[in-house]
Amino acid sequence: MATSQDAKDLESFLSKVEQLESIVKGLNSTEDKERKDAMKKADDVISLVQSKRSAEDDDDDDLPKTKTGFSKTVINNSPSSTSDSIGDTGPISHGGFMAAMEQDAAERAERRRRAEKDANEIKEKGNEAFHKGDYLRALELYTEGLTKQKDNLALHTNRAQTNIKLKKFEDALTDCEWALKVNPLSIKAYIHMGRSHLGLKKYQQARDDYHQAIKIDPRKEKLIQDYIAEVDRTELAEHQEKEARAHFECGDSEAQGIVRLIEKVGKPDHLPMYYSGGFRVIANMLNTTDDKTLFRTHGGLAMSSTHPVLLRCLTASIKALSQDERDVLCAAFDMFTAACTNNESNQQHMFDDDDLADRLLAILEAKLKTPGRVLQTSFVNLLHTVSISDIGRITIVAKFDISRLLSALFLLMRCPSSSLALMSAALLNNIALEKRFKSHLRDHVDDRLLPAFKSLAHDSSCLDGVMSSCLSTIMNLAGDPFLRAALSNKQELWESSLHLLDVHKSRLTDGEEVISAALGLLMNLSVETGQCVRQFGQRVCEHCLRLCRINPSHNNIIDRSLGLAGHILPHCVPAVEWVCCHDGPHILLQHIMSDSEVRKKACIKSLTACTQLIESARHSVVDHKGLPPLMGLLKSDDEVVVGNAALCLSHCCQVQKAATDLVQTAIIKDLLILTRDGRRAAVQQNCAILIAKLAQADNRHLDRLRELHGIEILTSCVTF
Repeated sequence: MATSQDAKDLESFLSKVEQLESIVKGLNSTEDKERKDAMKKADDVISLVQSKRSAEDDDDDDLPKTKTGFSKTVINNSPSSTSDSIGDTGPISHGGFMAAMEQDAAERAERRRRAEKDANEIKEKGNEAFHKGDYLRALELYTEGLTKQKDNLALHTNRAQTNIKLKKFEDALTDCEWALKVNPLSIKAYIHMGRSHLGLKKYQQARDDYHQAIKIDPRKEKLIQDYIAEVDRTELAEHQEKEARAHFECGDSEAQGIVRLIEKVGKPDHLPMYYSGGFRVIANMLNTTDDKTLFRTHGGLAMSSTHPVLLRCLTASIKALSQDERDVLCAAFDMFTAACTNNESNQQHMFDDDDLADRLLAILEAKLKTPGRVLQTSFVNLLHTVSISDIGRITIVAKFDISRLLSALFLLMRCPSSSLALMSAALLNNIALEKRFKSHLRDHVDDRLLPAFKSLAHDSSCLDGVMSSCLSTIMNLAGDPFLRAALSNKQELWESSLHLLDVHKSRLTDGEEVISAALGLLMNLSVETGQCVRQFGQRVCEHCLRLCRINPSHNNIIDRSLGLAGHILPHCVPAVEWVCCHDGPHILLQHIMSDSEVRKKACIKSLTACTQLIESARHSVVDHKGLPPLMGLLKSDDEVVVGNAALCLSHCCQVQKAATDLVQTAIIKDLLILTRDGRRAAVQQNCAILIAKLAQADNRHLDRLRELHGIEILTSCVTF
């Protein structure tokens, strides 16, 4: 409520505003002629002063002499007079002065605008050069742009990034410091500063830079944590290399033996069997971190591009190789696998040779008979080993053509060799966790993913382990919001998942993994409540209700069935009608009475949907003594559970017996406590609705409400 003093203050403020507006209006109404005259007088003054100074500088004969030359000090004998200085220009008016200032500001703004435009045009050219990999040219252009506009933040950070590419880390740090002078809260500046310190092997300073970036914008913490992990890996790799070098220099026989073997197998002019045998001996020796580090630092990983025989086998057509030459490749892959096992540094550098990925993909894509499957299995095993770690997955996605790799893996999943099929499915499942893989698939869902999945799902010869792994892959992909939105509306994906549930419904024990994975995929898809939820909702809930009645030992399947039903029923009327006609409310109520919080949350969502639409569902809850368990859910810490429980009880209050059965309970008191909690608006509103339903259904609830001053509480807390 505003006071009289507030009104006086406001009136005074408005009066001052009117005065300021009047002054500004007067200044703005100055005649154009007056402005021009004032500017001419100002120019005349400047011209006269400059001419006087020039005459004084040139006329040395009139200056008094000193020991060191001429004294140019001039004494003004009539300081009060200005007529000699400015002639007859006359005084500059207030309006003219303001006009001159405005013009000067406008000219400055125009010069800055042109400078910024020129700088940005040069920056775009620098960006083009950078993306082409011409870092020297990009550096020249960014530097040129900064001559146009020194405080251009993007130019400073872009030049820092370019210097990092050129390994000019000190120069990059200088660029970052300038960027922070322009904007002390520049995230890019701190990130590039961290990368520069990493390049200089100043690991703690790099971490400090990244942590500062997180402080500025905590929303980017997940991204920046990847940079911090890179610092940790680099520091660990350096430490491992120092230790391995120390062991080697101290005469450790095993360490020296690995180095000698690498040198031996590198010698030319031996039969393929010599090299395959040597590779396998090395693989057996790579047991410790020191062993694997020495293998990397002494050219072991580089053998894919430096070893003459191995390189020849990798570049030749697989079908043209002899069995011994294929064995060289198998032995090499096994050696690389041993080197990469539990060693992220080796995983990161395994595919440093840019041409290696394409050569290896050719091996995967080759249609080989049973003996050739051994070679493909060795290579897939190597990829799977690398894909276990975050950095390994990042490396695979960065180096390999994802479309080709995806197609090859789906084909290998259908091969007769169970070990190769299972390993291929596991590899795909791993790399699907990488966000860049998900980004790639955003544009290839229809042409790369769905046709291959549908074909696999309808292949009766496909192994259950392969199918469950493939379902898990797509379930993980659907965890990405963009992909989930795309996948949730694909009818073929829903149909294929339901087909798998139909096929395996009679063989629960053998097909448990497939059933669980299919339910998980449908759970992720049904987060998006689109057309497919309404189209397939009833069929999905038929499976869910059937699976809820199975042996309680299958906990995972029951939990996922209830969770999936909780997603579907609030958005699919035919599914609600079918469930209610098949004793669904009673089954849901039984699971609400269980000790599982996960099941309670899922079931109350489903039961609320049923009681909202179907009268028989409300009677089922009341007749099966479901009111006390629902009251118990009001004490849950989960806002969704409490809100749905209150709403479900309000639906049940349409049954007269329900309100009567609750008279002897403390439900009104419990609801008033929840209603007074303003932090949870949905809970507050649903509890208020339930109070009103109870009071209308039975006057004893109204009396209890009055006793507890509940009318006042509802009036003060809830607005309908």
